[in-house]
Amino acid sequence: MFPWRVRQDGSDGDYLAAFWQARLQASYAHPGIIVMVANSRQAVLKGLERFQQFFSAIVVATIALVFLLAVNQIRRQMRPLERLTESTRRLANGDMGVTVQDAGEDEFGSLAHAFNQMSDNLRYKFHMLQMLADLDRAILGAAGMDDLVQLVLGHIRQAIPCDSAGLIRIGANENETFMVALGEAGKTLGALSCPGIRERLSPDTEQAWLHLKLDTPSAHCLRPLFDEPLKEVLLFPSRVIGRLDSLLILAYEKLPADFADIVAAGLSVADRLAVAASNLVWEGKLYRQAHYDALTDLPNRVLLRDRVEQALVRAERERTSVALMLLDLDNFKQVNDSLGHAAGDVLLIECAQRLKSHIRQSDTVARLGGDEFILLVPELAPGSESDKLESLARKLNEVLALPILIAGRQVTISVSIGIALLSDEAENFEDLLRMADAAMYEAKRQQPGGFRFYSANINEKAQ
Repeated sequence: MFPWRVRQDGSDGDYLAAFWQARLQASYAHPGIIVMVANSRQAVLKGLERFQQFFSAIVVATIALVFLLAVNQIRRQMRPLERLTESTRRLANGDMGVTVQDAGEDEFGSLAHAFNQMSDNLRYKFHMLQMLADLDRAILGAAGMDDLVQLVLGHIRQAIPCDSAGLIRIGANENETFMVALGEAGKTLGALSCPGIRERLSPDTEQAWLHLKLDTPSAHCLRPLFDEPLKEVLLFPSRVIGRLDSLLILAYEKLPADFADIVAAGLSVADRLAVAASNLVWEGKLYRQAHYDALTDLPNRVLLRDRVEQALVRAERERTSVALMLLDLDNFKQVNDSLGHAAGDVLLIECAQRLKSHIRQSDTVARLGGDEFILLVPELAPGSESDKLESLARKLNEVLALPILIAGRQVTISVSIGIALLSDEAENFEDLLRMADAAMYEAKRQQPGGFRFYSANINEKAQ
């Protein structure tokens, strides 16, 4: 194509022409062919003028389209970032359940996935710290083990990621009771026997936790405990004073590949339960030491006073009566001197057992010290209390008079009983005890092995 050439012929105005020459001389001995096209300048440039008219509009429309596409793309890119920003703000304000949804598969999607993992971890750790704090407060408040179990089962699935959770409590008689978390409470499923697990978690092994497949023989006993199709369990034992006390169970359909945080959390809960159980054991021992006689395991004076005061309040409310019976073994010193103090201890223990086996469940027999026992008889109907107390005194005299075999020798002993009834003269424990003591000495003075009711005459003689 040759350049345009303009020719001015004076007749038809300006023209624009173009020609093309085909050179044929080398092949055909011919100078070639020239093809020429000519058009009026006005006709040619008329199309350019029309293009110039629409060019600005086309440019503006193109820029606007590019702008709209850019804004839309920016919005698409910014929307996940805005969701991440809003979710981060909610998380900072304490909304531990916030997650980012539909973040896509790009870099923002990866960032959203990492955020969701962080949010889940923070939520579990927050609930874990809250549960541990509640456990610590309950332990300091001397809460019972049942309350602690309910607290753990009510929060464990929010504090530790798991599909189901439960707790096996092992009593002193080694019976096991399983409790599985259902909502905010536990459901007792009854006795459970898992000797294989107990052997692997015995105090001698010192194993801190155990991972088992539910299809293994040692974990077969746990399979019926879960409704879900679970396959794996983590077991965390709580040991108290050399024995297995309880077992925390976390169950999973599929255990996460990295469960180090789960193990750490389970160990923390098991440790708290061990501390609580240990405290309860020691509190129980201290309570028994403070309220029970070490030799006979009967209530002592401190516990007896408390029960008498409760009985007096109940008697006033229900319009009933209360009595104290003071029992003193006759000639107990002779047994001690002739057979030794060990024989005397055997005699006291046997007398305590006989007294406990011949009283009502509502009655209380206590040891004041030495060879003196005292019996609290509450809830006596007015008008018939004397007859009932007399019948009880005769029965106790007969029971305690039966021979006792001590060191190959039969020992027979009698008991003198003083009886004091609630009256205008006795309004508290000390008054009743003083009156029963006076009646007992009167019975011993008149006839050892008998009984006497307190009366004003006895008080005058004592004075």
